[in-house]
Amino acid sequence: MTVKKGIKSPKKRKPLIRALGVGGGSKNKSLRHGSIYGSDATFCPKKVALHLAVPYNYNSQPASPASEFYFAIGHAVHSIVDNRLSSLSAATELKVEAYGIRGRIDNIIYDDDGLKIVDTKTCGRLPTKIRPSHYEQVLTYCLLSGITRASVLYFSRNVADYRGNLLATEIVIDVDDDTLANSARAMAESITFMREQAIPDYPQPRRPNKTSCGFCPFKYYCWEDEPLGWSNNDWFRLKSIPKAMERKISLLTTEILDAMMVRNEQTKKLIKQFGTRHGKAIIGSI
Repeated sequence: MTVKKGIKSPKKRKPLIRALGVGGGSKNKSLRHGSIYGSDATFCPKKVALHLAVPYNYNSQPASPASEFYFAIGHAVHSIVDNRLSSLSAATELKVEAYGIRGRIDNIIYDDDGLKIVDTKTCGRLPTKIRPSHYEQVLTYCLLSGITRASVLYFSRNVADYRGNLLATEIVIDVDDDTLANSARAMAESITFMREQAIPDYPQPRRPNKTSCGFCPFKYYCWEDEPLGWSNNDWFRLKSIPKAMERKISLLTTEILDAMMVRNEQTKKLIKQFGTRHGKAIIGSI
């Protein structure tokens, strides 16, 4: 092929799929300083402490192309669910901000038995039982809203089976006193470790597994003693919980549980005031 002087040969184009994977992508959301994710508050106190202790840029890596697509699909599903549940919804995207915990309840609905939290999740294959992190996230919202009925709606990203049936399932959470007490204890640990700037020696769950730890950025540090590559002199590591800290955790656990009835009345007032207007109402500290 003859190329005229001064004219560059066209560069070979990259395949479209490769092009989709190139580029920085958006940044992952970072925690506000001194805050705890609602999805982490009762699930793993050690993960909470590590998220708060590590440098800012450790939690702010560019999102992968796959993560961006998953986020877009999840956002679309949430919008559809919000519209379909509009006749039942008492509140949509109700914010919770208490004890340094920040989260957002997807939907609170009215049914024959009163108020109920409904959290929406997207997945690949529909689960037969609730995933541990989703279970603890919803229990966090129960503790902070005072609502003791909840379920999770799972929607497969495959959308439908070969017959055209929507791939979706609802898993109801059994919220009893023992369940709430255990979650309140884990929440109190997370809050206390944040306040004391302490990193516990143990992770939760006590045994590593793909479902609970698979996507945690600290899994190799927890289970294989891999160094994090950072140091933070403001935070200290605990080999065991000191008695003084244990007393604080116990008192805070009781406080969280005792406040549930008050929070339930606060939630009802906010729902009455703001209804289903997105993000308007905030459940704050008692």
